[in-house]
Amino acid sequence: MGHRCAGRSRKSSATAEARAAINRRRRAWRDLRRAGLLEPDGTYVLRNPTSEYRGTYTRDGQTLTIVSDKNVRAVLTLDAEGFVDNGGIRWTRR
Repeated sequence: MGHRCAGRSRKSSATAEARAAINRRRRAWRDLRRAGLLEPDGTYVLRNPTSEYRGTYTRDGQTLTIVSDKNVRAVLTLDAEGFVDNGGIRWTRR
């Protein structure tokens, strides 16, 4: 009988972890929109202390493809921690 409870516990733990991962992904997308980085019209603006980058983006599931106004393309994938680009570099908001 104790074994059955342990099985339920693992299942509910896995379900809770999956829900938490989904919520982190939703927050990441929401944060990008709220920060004004992703506009509803498919454009974006990325700023750092010395530069500003503009372009367009498309979203397909957990993948964000951005193309700069200079036609530089990056594909970002959302994982449990945030976005990682096609070169393996993690993008963080500061």
